[in-house]
Amino acid sequence: MSDDRTEERIAVGKWLYDNSVECVVHIVQRDIGYGTGDYQDPIEVCEDQEGTFYYLKFFNPANSQQLSAESGYFDSIEAAKNAAEEMCSNLLWETDHV
Repeated sequence: MSDDRTEERIAVGKWLYDNSVECVVHIVQRDIGYGTGDYQDPIEVCEDQEGTFYYLKFFNPANSQQLSAESGYFDSIEAAKNAAEEMCSNLLWETDHV
């Protein structure tokens, strides 16, 4: 990724891990879909794609400013939201531009 690439936060969600620990997830928009880099994958999966893509960013429950994991890209906000809601039980969106 070049240094001039930016991301825009689209949505912020919170959910309770083990019904007791608050966790934060963001949906962010970027102008690139990162490829796998695996030559055995089809070219559209292997290589980076220019366009509008959405990612999930999961934050450390002990430090909500510390990123702990990030998803691969999604082609739509709705697809990113659906994936987040499947992974995070009882996820509630605070900021939602959908």
